[in-house]
Amino acid sequence: MKQDMVESSADLLARGPIFGGTEPASLKPFLQRPGASFLHFARGEFICLQGRPNHSLGILVDGSAQVSKGGECHSVLMSTLHEGDVFGAVTLYGSRDDFVTRVTAITACTVLFLEKALVDEMLVQNPRFAKQYIAYLSDRIYFLNSRIDAFTGGTAESRLAAYLLAGFRQGGGASLRLCTSMNQLTQTLDIARASLYRAFEQLESSGAIRREGRLVYLLDAQRLRACAGD
Repeated sequence: MKQDMVESSADLLARGPIFGGTEPASLKPFLQRPGASFLHFARGEFICLQGRPNHSLGILVDGSAQVSKGGECHSVLMSTLHEGDVFGAVTLYGSRDDFVTRVTAITACTVLFLEKALVDEMLVQNPRFAKQYIAYLSDRIYFLNSRIDAFTGGTAESRLAAYLLAGFRQGGGASLRLCTSMNQLTQTLDIARASLYRAFEQLESSGAIRREGRLVYLLDAQRLRACAGD
């Protein structure tokens, strides 16, 4: 069973942001090392908790999860993780070694954890991995700055535009599936429900996006950036 998991995970990592370009065959022995482990989580189970120590890099092998911040009464959705997405990379080498966000399984999922010692070894021995790890961290900083713009922007339209722009950039495509309800989105952006719907209508009228239920399509990136003040 673990061998099958190693095979599929090696292929997945070779297409991912940090291990991208690495031959899957060279990753298989690495994933069979003692510091690499696969853990399964049920829907709704916490994968990691805010404030808990982080000693591993996490990669979602299957299923989906959400990254949130804040307490139980007012939780802010930061991002949604899908197969191949990474978490824990930012705090693994920080002066604080604890998680600053909470990761919760949306569906049943499997996570590959790589202990810090293994990541240390890859950083020293593989220059491509080191460069891509740094590039990933840089992209996360850009993404988090976009999220801050969304939370603190002026109008409801600019907050929504910044939020969507960050989602499109994270996904790297022209379509975005909203994995949060409208009620959750109003809390995240700190705007009224009516204002949220008006903001969607304004962005659609401007030709920046088109929305079909939970799917949002990017029609004009320049207009969306202008609405977000980017």
